[in-house]
Amino acid sequence: MKVSRERYQHGSVRKVPRSQGFAWEFRFYITAPDGKRKLKVQTFDSVKYPTERDVRMAVGGQLPALNAGTLGGKVAATLGTIIDRYMTDEFPALRHSTQTTNKSLIDLHIRPKWQDVRLADVTAIAVKQWMDKLPFGAASKVRARNMVSGTARHCLWRRRKPTALPLI
Repeated sequence: MKVSRERYQHGSVRKVPRSQGFAWEFRFYITAPDGKRKLKVQTFDSVKYPTERDVRMAVGGQLPALNAGTLGGKVAATLGTIIDRYMTDEFPALRHSTQTTNKSLIDLHIRPKWQDVRLADVTAIAVKQWMDKLPFGAASKVRARNMVSGTARHCLWRRRKPTALPLI
């Protein structure tokens, strides 16, 4: 029986000779939709990036994106499915005025943005950037954030998320 585990990849950097000096190659793997891993290479100019450390600093922002799907590949739940579950389980217990406000917030703002986003891909930074673009006052933005956070907590309570949830 072959056991495979998800790996956090850092990529590899190697120095490659060129006709006019050298270049740096940052090598990493991506997983194709068919499940096969494919090697990708990103090349950096040695004039702009003279040391390996400079290259590592340049690709440092890409590493979270490269590793974003490692845990998420096992979790197929999207925030849309969690919102639906929240609407059937907890929504009816709310007061009518709260239901009205929350339903319009979900239908007009939360569902269009987060419907197809996997729960593993929801990050605090993404929610903050989304909140900053909302055309609301501070109190309504907090309500929107709490709705996204509340649906995620509902998911955790229902044991739909395997590990930790990002703090939103």
